[in-house]
Amino acid sequence: MKEALKNSIETMDDSMMECEICGKGIHGEPHKIIIDGVKLIACGECAKTSSSSWGLESKPALRKRPLLKRPLLKPRRVKVEALEELELVEDYGSLIRRTREKFGFSCEELGRKIGERVSALRKVEMNKMVPDQRLAKKLEYFLRIRLLVKPSTEIAEGKPVQKPYELTLGDVVSIRKKKDVRG
Repeated sequence: MKEALKNSIETMDDSMMECEICGKGIHGEPHKIIIDGVKLIACGECAKTSSSSWGLESKPALRKRPLLKRPLLKPRRVKVEALEELELVEDYGSLIRRTREKFGFSCEELGRKIGERVSALRKVEMNKMVPDQRLAKKLEYFLRIRLLVKPSTEIAEGKPVQKPYELTLGDVVSIRKKKDVRG
């Protein structure tokens, strides 16, 4: 079967070629054209419908792509903390060290896991450096401890500051009862 196909192809002349578009026989030289990206052999009439051809004599011209403008990078949004200030707990260094040792981590392992320098962690554990809020939050999250708390309302002597007295609904009721008893 393959041999028969080869023999028929070898005996075929240029005059016996058929147009791949309309199917008519091509008399004369066939035209090599491209239609919708497909390379075809066509007759002279069908070749008029195409604007490009293929073969050794003409290579498709390289199109220059316009440079795409990159969008401007937007600044990162930083989470705005609540208006209230947070402060570190007392003796934060020993709390961090005890918890780290309880989990069985060395300073190097902890630094690698939270993405911080070992020297910074050691200084924080020895209370030689106060961690910024970002580092304190990382340590809180990873070690599951509280380092940042709301500021206390204690004064220097250690006594809490008393808020001014405010009336409650119960106070109003008891005042009215006293007026009714007196009056």
